[in-house]
Amino acid sequence: MPLSTVGAPSVLAKTNAPPSLTVDAETPGVVEAVEEIARILLAAGATLDPGLIVLERSGHVTLASQEDLSGRAFIDLPTATLIPTDHLVWDDTSTDVTVVAGHESLTDLQRELLDLHIALWNATGKRRHFLDHHPRATTEAGSELAAAIGEIRPGFVPSATTATLLRTRTFGLSQNDTTKSSVIMPILELADHHPQGAPYGLSDGGLGAQYRHVDDTAITYVRYGPARDAIDLACHYGFATNDPEFAISAPLSLDLEAFGELDIKRTLNRRAPAQWSADSEELVINYLALDPRVGLFESLYLPVRKYVESRGAGSEMARNLAMRACHTVIQLNKELVLSLGEHAIANGAGGGDILAAAAEHQWQLLDAVETLG
Repeated sequence: MPLSTVGAPSVLAKTNAPPSLTVDAETPGVVEAVEEIARILLAAGATLDPGLIVLERSGHVTLASQEDLSGRAFIDLPTATLIPTDHLVWDDTSTDVTVVAGHESLTDLQRELLDLHIALWNATGKRRHFLDHHPRATTEAGSELAAAIGEIRPGFVPSATTATLLRTRTFGLSQNDTTKSSVIMPILELADHHPQGAPYGLSDGGLGAQYRHVDDTAITYVRYGPARDAIDLACHYGFATNDPEFAISAPLSLDLEAFGELDIKRTLNRRAPAQWSADSEELVINYLALDPRVGLFESLYLPVRKYVESRGAGSEMARNLAMRACHTVIQLNKELVLSLGEHAIANGAGGGDILAAAAEHQWQLLDAVETLG
């Protein structure tokens, strides 16, 4: 979960009072674990809004509030309460989350919070659910499904380790210009994702977020990154959603005839607008968002047309090449997403179902872009 410093929440009044948040849970052990985490956080200088609700049903834990409190800060965590995971060693033979080494790298406060979060995860079956449902855990290395995912999302590596599970619940806290530490965010890591959710904010030595209600439920959402499409979310976080309104192109290389090549990357470090670079041999883009709300004129057609014109193409030839490039990019992406969906369905339940749902949503977005012409 990448850290955003945009929209940092206001600082809440500090208190060491007993936990005032509400815990509404049906699974044994959840209430006790969450309340103890809250008590320790408050004693360590953290702040929790009294309107915050920790809600658990059938092992799924999320954050909510009694009313729409969008824009109000609900948590502020001193960095001392964030739990580094880089040096922890896990027992990957267990269906529970079990740490076997590395505790000594943590402070007493961090160890106590880690133990409580592990107890909470185990009470709600987080690792068992991961093993049964996450695409990384259920996809066999070297399989046709793994290859189909890799065509769209390079770097996808099947893995059933606890460290892989933890990557869905941590984010990189920058320690200096070159070093990041993966940390668990007590309480905050329980929040559900939505593209319009609140960003995390780092301000005055504390990490926090604001309430952000985006539907007609009591759930408050955070954002796991501003530029992840449905396949990114399925592959990294292990859930399917129709919320993303764009698809990121698979990496592609297209021949622009005598004028060079078009090279589309798929970097995960996306910042709008996408970055183009050109030389005498190729036009390179670090990622391409295929968005039916805006089409492909400025993001693909116009750059390709200008590039081939700069290489000597006449106006009509440049227009035709740019149009063909747009059509080819959409068609190749649709073919790759269709292949992924077919292999995911063949893979069966669990992670296959999640990937198939993500692929279907991605295909619909691509079809909508193509319809725009």
